[in-house]
Parts: sequence; structure tokens; C-alpha cells
Amino acid sequence: MRKLSLEVEQQDLQWINDIYSSTYKILDRLKVEIKPNDYYSNFEIFPIYSTSLNLLLSVASLRKQLYGIDVDRKMIEEIDEYLKLADQSERYCHSFLCRELGARIFVKKYLGLHITHEFALINWHKNYTIRSLAYYSAQEHLKPRVQTRSEIEQMRRVLSINLNGTMELESPEHGGFNFTERCHEIKIYDDCSFAEGRTDYDDCKRTNPFTEKAFQGSKYMALSSPSEAVNPSIGKDISQLLKETAITFTVALKTRKPLSTKAELVIWEIAAEGPIHKQPDTNTVIPVTTEWQSQQVALTKKTSESYVRCEVYWHEHQGEELLVDQVIIQPTNKFITKEGKNSEQAYLLNPDGFEHRSTNFMIYSQLDSPFSSRYLAANDVGKAYSNPSIFYNLGGIGMGESVNFGAIICSRESINRVIELVIWELEIPHTGEISIAKSEPTIATITDKWELYNVSYTKQRADTILRCEIYWHDPNEVDIMVSLPSIEIYT
Repeated sequence: MRKLSLEVEQQDLQWINDIYSSTYKILDRLKVEIKPNDYYSNFEIFPIYSTSLNLLLSVASLRKQLYGIDVDRKMIEEIDEYLKLADQSERYCHSFLCRELGARIFVKKYLGLHITHEFALINWHKNYTIRSLAYYSAQEHLKPRVQTRSEIEQMRRVLSINLNGTMELESPEHGGFNFTERCHEIKIYDDCSFAEGRTDYDDCKRTNPFTEKAFQGSKYMALSSPSEAVNPSIGKDISQLLKETAITFTVALKTRKPLSTKAELVIWEIAAEGPIHKQPDTNTVIPVTTEWQSQQVALTKKTSESYVRCEVYWHEHQGEELLVDQVIIQPTNKFITKEGKNSEQAYLLNPDGFEHRSTNFMIYSQLDSPFSSRYLAANDVGKAYSNPSIFYNLGGIGMGESVNFGAIICSRESINRVIELVIWELEIPHTGEISIAKSEPTIATITDKWELYNVSYTKQRADTILRCEIYWHDPNEVDIMVSLPSIEIYT
């Protein structure tokens, strides 16, 4: 649909709007059919529902690209509803596959060995084999689901940052800018282009006597400060972005009169003690003319504990308005959006596949969590282990293949918690697990700020499994939190 629309010489907004509204109706029909503990709705209907939401997001993106129609909060609410159902569906599908597949392997291969109940086995080795195969099947089945959910989560974050970037919505105010204390007055004008030929055109023009057209869509922002104001500005603060996240900040600017007005686009990285750095690193002024010009600046974060401010300054304005439109802030993290994450060689791990050696363990579903709506949390307040951990047993890795295990980790509170990431290579004989080798550990002290950690290992044998494990070494009741665990396989 996107390809077809871009090839059409005369774009048809009504046609795109019809697709948009039809997809909403499809989503409404599908949602009511997804039941918490029903095989058909979770395995058959939910994937169609997920695909339909992806289509809706594509159409919404196309409407903004071609017509400047902002995505409103209804879309955020639609994504939130999807994420709630995704959490429910992933839990059910993982549980079903592990339980049912385990039973089938048991019945097929080890029928004569059960004793007191259907799943009990005399031989620990056979029991472990069944559980490992069932977990591996669940992991393979849920790979595309986890990846799709992650992509939609990140799209939700970008949409939230850019709500009203083309000023088309009634709220939030100010094109989503949240740092406005250095700007005296902010207005949003409608050029009435969408009202032409309609009975409400005259009413629209009464609220905007100016002739300027918006850069995109029909609305734009006008910023003003007294002529004596020095370096007025407006900005947006964004927190919870990992280090090495690249941020691009794009704004369209113009003035109504041919003045000597100049502007600056600046991205600041700011920590508790003050600014760390900015881009551009030197003052770079942009002449603002009576024609719309799109300007862009980019910055890569140096630390995870800071926040980013995307700011527009204007100078020599003589008290005249600076016009602003199409504000776009795009954060891109190479870990979260790495190409190939949905391939066979790089993928996100399903949180339900993790096991634990700790007093408490929970998979949380939190819609506004910065990286994933589903994350792991654990603590060992009961002192059950001297070195508590959570771990994921990984099958399907060949001899000589290297694995990189990564996750975004923090502590719910800063308690100087030390963590250790290790990959074990384990043999599974009849008597229990035997460690063949392990990786060099990654050891770090974590805080209450999310940070990315990695560990790598090359597999030595073909008949072993790998265990990706995260240790901590305290019995504190404060949770360790783990988001977006992932695997990358390479030779």
C-alpha cells in the first residue's frame, strides 16, 4: 500500500483515510476475540492483530509524511492496548508450548518411565532433555513476536516524543516542546488550507489574518519575545536514552518579514552537574528567510545517566515572530534498532524463557518502561543463594560459533550492586550439569540508571548447551531489573 501510494502521481488523501479507518475497525474486531487462555485466539488471531497494527502505523506514518497529519494520542492508546494483549499472549504461548511439547516428547520417547504422575521421570537427564527441547521450541516460535513487539514499543516512544510535531493537534501544546521558560509567547496558527472551499473557511481566516502557508499540513507555530530579549529559545527535554544513542533534531523555520533574524539548532547532553557537550560544538547561526527551510543537527550521547535537550535559539529578531513547523526528534540506538535483530543470527530473548536462582522473580508489564514493556526483576532477600542469578539456557548453537549476550540492566535503587555476566558451556550427563568452560565475566557496578552490558563466548563442542547468566552478590530486597535481553551469533 505504501509503495503504491508513493508511485501515484496525484496522492489521494481520502483513499489513505479510508485505509486508516478500515484498519481501525479490523483492530476493534480482532481485539475482542483474543481470550486470555485460548489456544486459537493466541496462536492464530493474535498474529493477525499484530500485523494489522503494523499496517495502521504504516498508514499513520504515510499520512504524516504526505499531508502533515499528526499521530494523536488515540494511536498511543491503541499501542498500549496491544502491549497489554502481547504480554498476556506471550505468557500463554510460552507456557502452552513448554507444557504441551514436553508432554508430547515424554509420551513419544519415554512412555514407560513415568511413575507417580504424567510428567514425572525416573531419569533426570531425560527430564532435562524434554524441558530443554520444549524451551527451545517456545523460543523459536516467539522470536518474531518478541521482535515485532519491540519494534512497536520503540515506535511508541518516538511517537510520544513527537506528538504534535506539525502542530495539527489541539494538545499537547507547543508542538510537544516542554522547555518554554525562555520564550515570551507561543501561538499556533492555521493557514486554513484544509478549509478551502468549505463553509468554515471564513471563520478559520478570522483567527489567522496572515497569508503564510504551513511547511506541512495546515498549522505552524509562531514564537515571539520582546526585541530586547537576548537569545530567546524553546526546547524539549528527553530522558532515559542510553549512551551511544544518536539523536537527530529537525525543524523547519521562516520569518514573515525579510529581517536579519538568525537561528541556532542545538542539542545538549546534560548531566546532574551540568552540560556534558553539545552539537554543534561551536556557535553556528542560520540565516532565517521568508521561505521555509528545514534544518537539522545531530548528537550521539556519551553516557546513559544524562538527559538530552533539543533547543531552538533565535537572534536579531527585532521582536518579530519566528515561525516553526515540522519538529522531528529521532533517537536511534544501535542496540535497540540493530539491523538483523529479526534474523536467525541476532534476536531478542523472550523474558518467559528465563529461570532464576533467587528468592523472588517476576516478569513485569509496564507500558511506559523506556526500552521494553516487559522486563525481568529479581531479588534474593531470603538469602537463598550466596550468588543469586537469572539465566537463559540456549540451544541450537553450533561448535565454533560465537555468541554475544547483551541486556539493559539497572537496579530499582542505587545500592552499589555488583553484577556479573557469564556464558557457561554445559554438558548434560545422566547425573546433572557439568561445566565444560565459561566466558570471561563482565563485572560492573550498576545504578538506578539503565545501562547496556554484554558478554561473549565461543562454543567449544557440539553436544553442549550454553547458559547466559546474570549474577549479583547481595541479599538486598531492592530488585535487579533486566530489559531487552538479546543474543547475536557469529562465526
